[in-house]
Amino acid sequence: MLDHKAIGQRIRLRRLELDMSQEELAEKADVSTSFIGHIERAEKSATLDTFDRICEVLGLSLDYLARGVKKRCDQQDCQLYKDAVELLSQFGNAHNLK
Repeated sequence: MLDHKAIGQRIRLRRLELDMSQEELAEKADVSTSFIGHIERAEKSATLDTFDRICEVLGLSLDYLARGVKKRCDQQDCQLYKDAVELLSQFGNAHNLK
């Protein structure tokens, strides 16, 4: 079962981290400003499509938004790590990163 209060808090915290107003988020996610407020206060829920747009604007995964689960690293970080391991393996130092 989804915890809508926690979802709203995660949206609000990320929005504030990005120094973004409810109005800016609403415009970018194509919803009304009042709807963002309702979601943040857990007064209303959104469709999966709307949550997906909000996540895209805020740079969050749906998994994090819904369950608060952070990936170990995001795709870019993981790719950078893989590239570093590959590069170091060419010089015989990859065991230091594992």
